[in-house]
Amino acid sequence: MNFLYHGSWLGGLRFLLPQKRNVRSERDPPRIYAAPTKVVAAAFMIVELNDSWSAHGSYDGGKTWHLVVADQARFCHLEAFGGSIYTVPTTGFQYDHVGLGRCEWYSRYPTRVIAEESCDSVLLAMLMHGLRVYFCDADAFAAFKSLSHKCRAALLDRSTCQLDGTYRFPTREVRPL
Repeated sequence: MNFLYHGSWLGGLRFLLPQKRNVRSERDPPRIYAAPTKVVAAAFMIVELNDSWSAHGSYDGGKTWHLVVADQARFCHLEAFGGSIYTVPTTGFQYDHVGLGRCEWYSRYPTRVIAEESCDSVLLAMLMHGLRVYFCDADAFAAFKSLSHKCRAALLDRSTCQLDGTYRFPTREVRPL
């Protein structure tokens, strides 16, 4: 693998600089995060998308990636600003077994951008790259986050695709453990 992909709400960048925003832990130094696939990078193209109102991951070993969003109106407002997926070299990047593991690489050093794929609609880019996007209300989201990994996978398997390409899971089946 020679390249990684970095999703951002900012366009036109020539270099990516380590940031303290969205680090996994307060103890982590400023970092740049990147992924080995565009589908994972696409999940990070929205500003302020964080664990308080979204959950992302794969429940089948990385074959299918999911993004569950608790506030559709907020998401739609933010995604309308567009975003970019940057191609960067792997030099200086590493991964550990925290967060998304091998699908979440990071670097503490400025990184040169090799290419940029920009889009006007982040949602469209997410769907185009194969990210399954789910919208639900805050109560269903809280219940979803309380489920075990196995129960989340089973619930998402029973979801239905909508006409707009997004997914809805059967919220009446979401029950906290």
